[in-house]
Amino acid sequence: MNFLFPAFLWALALLSVPIIIHLFYFRRYKKVMFSNVQFLKQLVQETASKNKLKNILILLARLLALAALIFAFAQPIKNLLKSDQNAAKAVSIFVDNSYSMNAESSDGSLFNKSKKLAQDIIRAYGENDEFQIITHDLEGKQMRLLSKDDAMSLLEHIEITPKVNKLAKIYQRQKQTLESNTRLSPVLYWISDFQKSISQFPSGNIDSSGVIYAIPVQSHKLENLSVDTAYFVNPLIVPQQKNSIVYQVSNHGSSDATDVRCSYKYNQQEFPAHSLQIKAGKSVQDTIHFTATKSGWESIELKIQSYPITFDDTYYLSFEVKSEIEVLVIQHANNVSTALKSALTSLPYFKLSLADMNALDYNKFKKHQLIILNELPTISTGLASELKKSAELGTNVLIFPAPDVTSQQYEALSGILDGPRWNQFERKDRDCAELNKEQSLYQDVFIQLKNNIKLPATKANYELIGGRGVETILKYRDGLNFLNRYRLSNANLYVCASPLQPEYSDFSKNAELFVPFLFKAAIVSQYNQQSVFTIGEQRLIHWPMPSDYVEQERQLKIIGPQEFIPSVHVSQNQFVLDVYDQLSIAGIYQLMNEQQELGKMAFNQSRQESELTTLTEKELEDQWEDRVKILNAQDGVDFKSIVSASIAPNYWWKYLLLFALLFLFIETLLIRFWKN
Repeated sequence: MNFLFPAFLWALALLSVPIIIHLFYFRRYKKVMFSNVQFLKQLVQETASKNKLKNILILLARLLALAALIFAFAQPIKNLLKSDQNAAKAVSIFVDNSYSMNAESSDGSLFNKSKKLAQDIIRAYGENDEFQIITHDLEGKQMRLLSKDDAMSLLEHIEITPKVNKLAKIYQRQKQTLESNTRLSPVLYWISDFQKSISQFPSGNIDSSGVIYAIPVQSHKLENLSVDTAYFVNPLIVPQQKNSIVYQVSNHGSSDATDVRCSYKYNQQEFPAHSLQIKAGKSVQDTIHFTATKSGWESIELKIQSYPITFDDTYYLSFEVKSEIEVLVIQHANNVSTALKSALTSLPYFKLSLADMNALDYNKFKKHQLIILNELPTISTGLASELKKSAELGTNVLIFPAPDVTSQQYEALSGILDGPRWNQFERKDRDCAELNKEQSLYQDVFIQLKNNIKLPATKANYELIGGRGVETILKYRDGLNFLNRYRLSNANLYVCASPLQPEYSDFSKNAELFVPFLFKAAIVSQYNQQSVFTIGEQRLIHWPMPSDYVEQERQLKIIGPQEFIPSVHVSQNQFVLDVYDQLSIAGIYQLMNEQQELGKMAFNQSRQESELTTLTEKELEDQWEDRVKILNAQDGVDFKSIVSASIAPNYWWKYLLLFALLFLFIETLLIRFWKN
């Protein structure tokens, strides 16, 4: 028989007290005079024997009750078999070191409390037991068993990490390590705040090999604000052109957030944004406006103020400001419109290229922001296919039709590009009467749109029928569409119903509408070269390869808050960078080839940890049923003793308490019903 708290056995000395009282208790007798006691002698002897037996039974009941109570406090453990006594255990302890563990409890941060609990677990086991310390990092050194001292040392060096893994994945890694050591008896511990986002997996995924203990460490006050995401309204950014950024802020707390201070940092200067009011559990979106001052790669930091969890208070953006916008005009027999050429060359940052439809270099399509088909007599399937490929990379397409073409000559437009069908060319005077001011092309062109603004007039036009995702920009008085926009992969397809020649349309003469239209048609795109990434979610990064790149000169590295050399291979004129798990700090990074900057990358922490909602003990019990035992680690409690009691085999203190109550009950019966 072993005892968890053998010091209580000293209290067995108290058993001598009732014995001493019993031995030295002398009843005082009162003398009663009788004339003759001869007949009473036998009765007196019989009564004295019965009283003596009663007193001994009462004394015995008291001694047994007191002894049972003392043994209950000492917590006896049934002796194990010799083979079980010598069997070592493999103890795997998961310590949650994600960002949510920075939350405060009454006993300090949840992370520091978790490490202390893990230390108590290790101390509760013997010197022959072996330990695995595992965290969200899932490092190689965490996949093996350690001695008691080595486990304590590893535990001391654990730090908060941006990496987050599902609890189900952690459990699988624990199993893999423990199953490789079959000579040891497995025991698993999970110390975590048990966020809903990572802790929900059914009990059917937990097998019966090994005992599992869940130890919730949770904050009573769950408050956190996060900047979730941000994006540019117009992905193509040019110098001195106003642009907008839409960003979202969420309130993950249980109370409303008022006067949330927001700001953004650009060109080493910090600018205030609007103050936000966010209800509990809700998100709001807001917009900031900025103007790029120079070409090249730039970055912006969006910030809010939130405590104590701060990892998600900043969102980083990187972007390229184009030094020039390349426009390709495809023509037939050098018939490019003079007005079109003049308008394009007058626009700042525009670089115009001309190409004949019979001598096209399709490989150069993708480098242009806008391709204009200027009155081509036919659109071949080959040309339409190449335009579609370029659209996937963000190249917009604008079509001014040639006069008197049939629907078959432009059939590829509707078949491959999902554009409209062209009805018969009709020579009839028509005036445009409606400009879609809400359309993004003209939304910020006019400070105040005049009521008498001159709209285009035409002498001939086609009827545009159908097309996927059509959006009307200019419309005739009779309801026909003059200028439409269609969604084309990652770009836009613009189609005019009338040729651009002055004899058919005066659109090119209307500088108030025509020039802004050409400018916006080039820069407004659905495509955005990805330069913003989430740490831990995107391992492979695709990056465009410079046109002057030489394979032998490749010395790529990523420089920022951390510096490392990624694994690189080339695919379809793109670098494919493999960052593995080398990156853990959020911020702006430069992609360098020797001394040449190829671009800027923004890396943000995953917002998975921003949502602090946790599973309660009752929810954990319901989820895992009897597969996992819940240990309560309340402040001020000797957790080492709790662990020792949980792993003690066949402890009997509950039964001893019942025996103590039973003996006290027997004593009461003896006193009450055994009369002298």
